[in-house]
Amino acid sequence: GARALGAARLVTDRVAEAIRREGAEVFRGTGQAGLADMLRDVPQIGSIWILDRDGFLLANSLDPDPPRTSLADR
Repeated sequence: GARALGAARLVTDRVAEAIRREGAEVFRGTGQAGLADMLRDVPQIGSIWILDRDGFLLANSLDPDPPRTSLADR
């Protein structure tokens, strides 16, 4: 319940801060490991997906080089 939501909020805040400082590209390629590491102690979160303003996938915690896929309809 509340603990899982708190953990999700903490991870979301950390990801958002990194994106503000360095851009979403920081989580692509070898940087994807950093995104995956943020989830290591939070088993309630299966993955993190970062989309641009148009709904295209920029990065995720599962794949260092995800395909340019539109998720705008979801």
